[in-house]
Amino acid sequence: MRKRDPDDFDTSIRSDVPAFKVITQLEKHTHAETHKTCKVCSSSYSPEKNPSHFGVCERCAYKILIVLLVIMVITSYVAWFM
Repeated sequence: MRKRDPDDFDTSIRSDVPAFKVITQLEKHTHAETHKTCKVCSSSYSPEKNPSHFGVCERCAYKILIVLLVIMVITSYVAWFM
């Protein structure tokens, strides 16, 4: 197998995309990092205020925890009385 010469690789920005479009895409990418959307209700939230590993807002996280608590209580009653 032939060794590749480092000069063989094209390190420039794609020639078919204008430079202003690349900068605009980078600006959009950095703006997208400041606000994320909730996977449950699709509302935007700030990850700095509410860090979430699951991608849900604080309000939906509490709703999910309440539903899980209710399911656990129901399951415990079913297991206790059967």
